[in-house]
Amino acid sequence: MALPAGLDTGTVKGTYVNAKGEPLSGKVTATPSIPVVKVPGKGVVALDTVSVDLDKSGSFTLPLIATDDPDADPIGWTWTVQVGKLPAASFALAPGQTVDMSSAQPVQSSKGVPNVIIGGAGGGATTVDGLTDATAVGKQLVKAPDAAAARQAIGAGTSSFSGAYSDLTGKPTIPTVPPLAAVATSGNFNDLANRPTQFPPAPHNHTLADVPAITPLGQQLATASSAGDAQTAIGATTVGKALFAASDQVAAQSALGVSAADIQAVKDGALKSATINNSGRLILTTVSGAVIDAGAIGQAGARGASWFVGNGAPGSIAGSQPGDQYLDLSTGDIHTLS
Repeated sequence: MALPAGLDTGTVKGTYVNAKGEPLSGKVTATPSIPVVKVPGKGVVALDTVSVDLDKSGSFTLPLIATDDPDADPIGWTWTVQVGKLPAASFALAPGQTVDMSSAQPVQSSKGVPNVIIGGAGGGATTVDGLTDATAVGKQLVKAPDAAAARQAIGAGTSSFSGAYSDLTGKPTIPTVPPLAAVATSGNFNDLANRPTQFPPAPHNHTLADVPAITPLGQQLATASSAGDAQTAIGATTVGKALFAASDQVAAQSALGVSAADIQAVKDGALKSATINNSGRLILTTVSGAVIDAGAIGQAGARGASWFVGNGAPGSIAGSQPGDQYLDLSTGDIHTLS
């Protein structure tokens, strides 16, 4: 086909022989990867497959429209050349370039990228390379055929960083960690601090005075010589002592002043209510209406020991009484109040 005037061209050539060195014969076809090329001032050029026959020496020379013509849109497209039934190969063709099939490296077929062409003074065409206020990097970005080329143009993804922490700049200083042996024991008993001089410790005894948290009441209970002394220590009433000494259920009922008939009445009629009358006596009323005087209510016993907390040694603490415990939060010491 006749090439349009004004378009940049290039040339593809090659020579083919068989294993005996005899020239091959056949047709060479060059197929464009796009159907049209737009050329400002010249219109739209429809592209088609171009063919030529191998000559007697098995050679061909084929002029083709350049795939990277700066005055055409798009750019970066390719020609696919096939000789007879041999495998086809795709090539880009720069203006004025000659591609020799014997040494050229095929590329992947591409439909190219848009080429921004701006009308210049006098109606002429201005290409990206003709933009006077565009930087070299900017021109490369506009003409980049793919994302990888655009990243390469701005230096993205091409870092030489090794990945090692030591190769980083502006990094914080990591403090040196002391050897583990300097902060941990060996696991041997002899390496422990504040250990007993003998392991296991020799058999020995302690007195109540060696127990720091024991209360005066606890000391009285621990040294009580009899059940009666222990009951007295905890403030047990006469009724309470009788209950402690009761040998069976009947004796316990007697200590409470409740007869067997009263107990049976509660069992038979089911308890409806329990109240304390003005005289301080416990009155039980059954569902059937039976009223049982269960006896006088004993006196309230003394309260048990209480805990108080604070920072520093204890002073005067409101509401405390002898035998209460105090925890010093600042030291962890425990004090028995007196």
